[in-house]
Amino acid sequence: MLAFQHSGAVRLYSAHLTLRYDLLDPEWLDRALDHLRREGHEPYLLLEDWEVERFRERFAGQQSAALVDLPPLAAMPDRKVLLFAGDPSQRGPGTAIMPRTHGCRTAW
Repeated sequence: MLAFQHSGAVRLYSAHLTLRYDLLDPEWLDRALDHLRREGHEPYLLLEDWEVERFRERFAGQQSAALVDLPPLAAMPDRKVLLFAGDPSQRGPGTAIMPRTHGCRTAW
């Protein structure tokens, strides 16, 4: 999961691997996503709406920067959180709405 604002929460609550895109060299987005796919991972981008343009600008010139121009796989409109596929072939039939939850549910 490439993220910035929600990278810590994703890592803590889901145990998914996270990569802070703001720490990734701007010339390495395409290479990083290719590497993750070769290693058997399905990369995703988790961005708040204000991060989309920041992501696009940071990785201008990288082919994968256009991933945020595709409709998101899922969205939480009331919190303006968007989940994008890290591979254009992962596109689904439309944008799913992420349900609003109250509190945290953990197994511990």
